[in-house]
Amino acid sequence: MYKVFSFTNTDEAAPYMDKKILRYIDEQITDSFECFKDCDILAFDWYDVQSEKKEDFKMLLYLDGKDLLVFCETSEAEEKANMILILPLDILSSVDKQLRSVLFPEPEGPIIQIKSPSSKTKFTLSNA
Repeated sequence: MYKVFSFTNTDEAAPYMDKKILRYIDEQITDSFECFKDCDILAFDWYDVQSEKKEDFKMLLYLDGKDLLVFCETSEAEEKANMILILPLDILSSVDKQLRSVLFPEPEGPIIQIKSPSSKTKFTLSNA
């Protein structure tokens, strides 16, 4: 799930995250990447390169195993974050396929897969 929030209304994110992490985000002292036990936080300054304005705004991404929460400093940043995150599924599917083909190219030649009896471990051998 993904949601976009304003730094002025961080309490709206309370149902989706640990209260200690929310308090930490609310203090707005994160300036880069921070890794916690159950989540990661990435803070950065953002500006719209297509806009005439050259102001930058603070944005913060909260990532855990199931959620992406975006906190924005301004309503303009919120609007852009929502626009970016609400891509049509066919575009996401296309991007996902392209990204997978770059990150995990199909090996050339035959592939042999060996699964352990517990099915937890799988070995893949290829002559590529």
